[in-house]
Amino acid sequence: MNLFQADLSEGLYLEFGNKYDNICVSPASIYMALALAVECSDLNTRAELLSALGMTYDEVKTYTKKLYSQLNNEYTTRGALDQKKVKALELLTNSIWFEETIELKEVGLNNLANDYNCSSFSAPFSKNNKAANRAVRDFISKNTKGLIDRDFGLNVDTLIALINTSSNPLLKIPNSIIIMKNRKKARKKALLSRFLLKNAQFWCEGWDLNPHG
Repeated sequence: MNLFQADLSEGLYLEFGNKYDNICVSPASIYMALALAVECSDLNTRAELLSALGMTYDEVKTYTKKLYSQLNNEYTTRGALDQKKVKALELLTNSIWFEETIELKEVGLNNLANDYNCSSFSAPFSKNNKAANRAVRDFISKNTKGLIDRDFGLNVDTLIALINTSSNPLLKIPNSIIIMKNRKKARKKALLSRFLLKNAQFWCEGWDLNPHG
């Protein structure tokens, strides 16, 4: 993780250092989103993601669980009357959203839930895009205590969206990362998943990494 953070910081500085005075990102949030993508991919795509993280697949599964428990925490102190006072609150949420017309394998969703603390939801992105985005917004807002409350604008071609949010409501610090795949790019590059989609292809090549916040 330390090597990933260093490489990420160097890469961002080289890419954007001349364009912006300050660059603020959450390496843990980017890591979480990429870890979800590792679990949902296979073959060359998984190998490329693991190379970017500098970790093996088993290391990702083990480390992600520990990182989630460490970061998703409440930090408190005790006052003169032994009353608990919250000094800091870190909220971390992982979720996968998928078009309701596709069917996902239970083993894949269970892996995401058990090893990555990832909630799963189907949504009508193609039939009722407004309602689908409303569901995403409500879930994110609830799990960040209103700190991230906006429309993520997932379009009608959305097949799968992996979303990580990290926030500190006391310090008013939000961050969110989305990795998504839509139908248009799916037609250009396709890769069979090890477990996730039933009787279909799981599109990983050319995924868009869109940081928000």
